[in-house]
Amino acid sequence: MKMAPFVFLVLILAGLGFCTTTRTTGQYAKINGIRIFYRLYGEGEPLLLLHGGMGSSDSFKSQVDFFAKEYSVITPDSRGHGRTSDGDQLISYQLMADDMFKLLDHLGIDSVYVVGKSDGGNTGLIMAISYPERIRKLIAIGSNSRPEGTKDDYMDMISRMTAETAGRNIIENYESLAPDPHHFSIFFEKVKTMWLSAPNISQEQLTSIKVPTLLVVGDGDIIKLDHTVELFESIPNAQLCVVPGSSHYVLDERPELLNGIINEFIKAPVQK
Repeated sequence: MKMAPFVFLVLILAGLGFCTTTRTTGQYAKINGIRIFYRLYGEGEPLLLLHGGMGSSDSFKSQVDFFAKEYSVITPDSRGHGRTSDGDQLISYQLMADDMFKLLDHLGIDSVYVVGKSDGGNTGLIMAISYPERIRKLIAIGSNSRPEGTKDDYMDMISRMTAETAGRNIIENYESLAPDPHHFSIFFEKVKTMWLSAPNISQEQLTSIKVPTLLVVGDGDIIKLDHTVELFESIPNAQLCVVPGSSHYVLDERPELLNGIINEFIKAPVQK
């Protein structure tokens, strides 16, 4: 029987030890035909932070400052994102999950805690399904198992968006980091195609997830609240955190609150 939900309705107010010295300069690993950029921080058990779509690992500064005090924190840029190069293939959650497993192999890490926001959380769900023995616990923030889990008005906006109308901040951020600043239109179409058609995680796959999972969603998220509840009810041993007065960017809006919640979830004994 599922344990009582780990629900936070906050009114005022988240295998193998891997140690490394703190590093702030990035490194690259040749994986699956691309060069993945990543940084390593802190010492302790390994914690993998996966950023959202069209973003980069730079968005995790508040989490790095907090978690590097007691974890080995790994912050990669996903395929085609940030400083990581793109390949000839379409970008998919499954491919990004495979990239991350191979990065862990490159680093000699057997298993890891995963915190993923938005697309990073979707990738984390795929990782938990594909190789559960390598994921100690999963925290998925603003994630969905199928496109229909995202609000209709947002999906309509995405369907009409072009590389030219994506937003000046998105374009400028991409051009400032990408190995090929002129690749944005191709990258944009790949991510847009993925958003409109994926993920496609079945009910059977959700039920098969044995990794302890914390699902976080803002009450004003672009992810439908009833969809997040559906994920919670489908994944065994899942826990649910709903943060009021917050959006799809809840981790950026309430970093101190969610860092504490995530840390408490990681440290909690696994319920058998």
